Amino acid sequence: MDIQKFFAKNRLRNDLPIINNFGIELGLSLVSIRNEEVSVVSATFPQKIWRSFKSGVRFVVTTILIFGVIQIGINFPAYKQKYDFFREKQLSIKDPNKEILKSLQRPTTSESLSAIQVAEAASQSVEDSFINHKEVINFNNFEIAPTDNRIVIGKIGKNVPIMELSDDKLKNGDYDGLEKDIQSSLLKGIVHYPGTVEPGQIGNAFFTGHSSNYVWVNSKYNDVLALLEELVVGDKVTLYWKGKKYVYQAYDIKVVNPKDTWVLQQSGNEYPSIMTLMTCTPVGTSLKRLVVRFKQLYPNPTLNTVPTGNDAIIKTGTQTLISN
Repeated sequence: MDIQKFFAKNRLRNDLPIINNFGIELGLSLVSIRNEEVSVVSATFPQKIWRSFKSGVRFVVTTILIFGVIQIGINFPAYKQKYDFFREKQLSIKDPNKEILKSLQRPTTSESLSAIQVAEAASQSVEDSFINHKEVINFNNFEIAPTDNRIVIGKIGKNVPIMELSDDKLKNGDYDGLEKDIQSSLLKGIVHYPGTVEPGQIGNAFFTGHSSNYVWVNSKYNDVLALLEELVVGDKVTLYWKGKKYVYQAYDIKVVNPKDTWVLQQSGNEYPSIMTLMTCTPVGTSLKRLVVRFKQLYPNPTLNTVPTGNDAIIKTGTQTLISN
């Protein structure tokens, strides 16, 4: 049988109800169906544009939500750090561990001591110094330095080892090999950028660390600098390098592009002796670099030495900043 002829012959009438297979009247008005068909057909051009726009907005919002869930899932530890820090700040919670780390930001000797007081204490015998110069000979001023190189950022509760790398690949222009070495070392802590000066020398001691990494990468330093953006100008950090203690204070914070290698420059900075911390931003991406620069407070930077030999061989403008 021709199906088209069957439906043409047996089409529904307006005055008859619609009956389903069970013989139950559905009560659906054909008038409403026809009116809806007319409204669809007679939709104006602006209406079509509006419908397309709403459909596009729904697609974009859904895509953003899916991407956001994936992004947070992959970088969950870093985002959890951010949430915990925000909660502590909002509720004025003081973390005892952070308070201990902050206490290390004080110089080994009191900043209030004058050079004359120290000289007078040094000129006398040990016994006389203990009796007459307790403000100088104070056991509370003595600290035990760690055996390894280490950076302490009290505000964000970080006490992290510093990895040193050979600068041979930098000298040979093997930047791909250099990046592989740095990426490998970033799993063990914060990395001292090869070719930059060491703390205690005149120049720019440059350090870099991860803000985030994939959750499946096995390292407790995957998000060591996730909270670096919480530092503000005036905040202090402590650095232990080859048995000596250094205290630095943040004076410049900026976000730069990966090709802005001028942040590695060893001279021409605001201060003769500085220290720089760098990490990727926003968390979970390598789009930009967050750079925090510090001036040396302790020991007196005028006592720093001039780098000699192959020290500070970094060359800017020939490579991009490392991804971390």
